[in-house]
Amino acid sequence: MAPFSHSSTTSAPTPSTLYLKLVLPANECSAPAKLTAGKVTPEAWNLLKENFLDYYDFKGIAVEDQVCKDLSSFKDLSVCNWIAVNCTELVGLKFDKFAKCICAFLLEPDWEDEVYCKMHNQCLPSNFSTSVYDYALGICNMNSILEGTPLHQDNKGLIELIVNGLDEDMTECYNKVKKANMQNKTHPIFSKEFCLFISELESLNNNCCAQYAIACSAAESLYCQS
Repeated sequence: MAPFSHSSTTSAPTPSTLYLKLVLPANECSAPAKLTAGKVTPEAWNLLKENFLDYYDFKGIAVEDQVCKDLSSFKDLSVCNWIAVNCTELVGLKFDKFAKCICAFLLEPDWEDEVYCKMHNQCLPSNFSTSVYDYALGICNMNSILEGTPLHQDNKGLIELIVNGLDEDMTECYNKVKKANMQNKTHPIFSKEFCLFISELESLNNNCCAQYAIACSAAESLYCQS
């Protein structure tokens, strides 16, 4: 297949200060969503991709007909021009190949590294303002954006990222539990099931929260007595 055209009339626009919006149909699976004009982020593209896949499943769209259903979802003029130039080649692709082509056109060249760095730098707040579940879910959502790329993490990689982002107290609790259960491979901390691992972290976090509350109460009591 001939390479996709990136001529001066259809090349990707310089980044806009206007970020696009994802417009969903009334029934989210009844039709493909739309992307308004503006700068495309990896997060926005991932949401659109998930909508496409849900739509295919809901409507039972045949593999060979999937891509042609999506091409009208993009409202940015530069994207529309690019699709028009490459339409013949695009409609002949399976969705995963189409997704790679559209990513190469829509997103910055280093988008994978940026998403991975953002995911790698996530931390569980020490003030407990975010639950373990929401913290882990945020990392999982970013990892889903990297699906199909070399930086996508398997279950083991996700667990390492999540543990690396724990605060000092949680890390200490985690290490104590892990050491105490080294011979008990059925313990949730060793589970291959991600949800069981997260439930164990939540129990550790709840323990830390309780200790934090006791410490705050004691400090307040001492302050009142002074």
